Amino acid sequence: ALATLAALDFELNSRARINRYLSWSLRNSSLRTGPVTIGTYSFGSPKVGNWVFKQLYNRLLPDTFRLVVDGDVVSGTPPTTNYDHVGTEVIVDGQGAGSIIIDPSFVERRLHTSLKASFRVHLLSNYRRGIHGVREAAIIMHSYASNLTGSQVDMDPIEIAFNAVIA
Repeated sequence: ALATLAALDFELNSRARINRYLSWSLRNSSLRTGPVTIGTYSFGSPKVGNWVFKQLYNRLLPDTFRLVVDGDVVSGTPPTTNYDHVGTEVIVDGQGAGSIIIDPSFVERRLHTSLKASFRVHLLSNYRRGIHGVREAAIIMHSYASNLTGSQVDMDPIEIAFNAVIA
């Protein structure tokens, strides 16, 4: 929650001043830099604000990703409808199997988190294991895909993934 609030505070109160300063201080320099932008990644964050807060936040900080381990009840608190999540939800499994769902549908979200909800899932070790699993799965898929030739390149992505797992 603090990362979300800090990112919005930085956007509203500091980013414009920093960009003005950089523009002014580098005007006679050979060093060129673009404006400072903000990308936010939070891990297991609970709901932070109401619908109006969510709309403002998502408009000002569109590059926000909220990583949630499947079954983490902390990320669903408070359970009231007066609060909303910000950013794009990314669900990973805490077992390290490498599964990831980016911007899950209502059905995906309900099927996953309602089946094994627990406070123990909120442990940092589950988040580390989940991220590591996604990274390892990406390495395996990249390695397998780089060895595809000819008609294999046009294969269905599910078939490619299945073949990579059994290879």
